[in-house]
Amino acid sequence: MAAVLVRDYPELYAALGVHSGVPAGLAHDVYSAMRLMSDGPVPSDVDAAPHAVDGAGANVASIVFHGDEDTVVHLSNGVAVHEGAGGSEDHPPLDTRQTTTQPRPGHRGFTRSVEYGPSGVTARELWIVHGAGHAWAGGSSAQPDTDSSGPDASREMLRFFLQHQLSA
Repeated sequence: MAAVLVRDYPELYAALGVHSGVPAGLAHDVYSAMRLMSDGPVPSDVDAAPHAVDGAGANVASIVFHGDEDTVVHLSNGVAVHEGAGGSEDHPPLDTRQTTTQPRPGHRGFTRSVEYGPSGVTARELWIVHGAGHAWAGGSSAQPDTDSSGPDASREMLRFFLQHQLSA
């Protein structure tokens, strides 16, 4: 839903956060939604709806989390959300960095790709959580649908959102 709102109303948002989601505009019914979730976007999806991924909220900063063992929503969806938001030809990233944090007891490893914009603030981030399925990274192990051994997605999204604000 966040990706849909940013695609349709980019002037209202300074930043987009998506966890284990799909790109906006590539599913049009239950069947296509289920296929998109399980298989990820295919070129014919993107070709049929180029506005859905490319340029969707192009000037809105984005942070995306996705588990690389998610069997509900294919990892390629998170990558497509990341690639389709937060950048444009008019505002290319100045610097791109990728770091991998190795797992340690009780904590999952992850790969974080960061693109920095003109002001040195992160424009886009993609967090791929290694060994994680379809669950919110971080949080309480007492709660369903969370993975307490993952990086704290809530904290990282809040950090990211606090870096961005709409111009007055």
